[in-house]
Amino acid sequence: MKSVGIITFHCADNFGAVLQVYALQHILSKLDLYSEIIDYKPDILIIPYDYRMHWYETINDIGILRAIKRFILKLPHMRKIK
Repeated sequence: MKSVGIITFHCADNFGAVLQVYALQHILSKLDLYSEIIDYKPDILIIPYDYRMHWYETINDIGILRAIKRFILKLPHMRKIK
């Protein structure tokens, strides 16, 4: 049995991305292929969906300037996320 990796961003705010990955994995299994999902979560895509601001952890992990940049990128999405 051959193996296939599916790289996807499926933690969006709707179920379409999850259903698409499920359908692809189901079809690949019918074609006798083993598939594994690789969850792709880059910061630029995660920021709009993460409504929590963990300032202390964020500043320690990435530094004050990147934490401020992340907050500024998140501002337009705050009302939709909450």
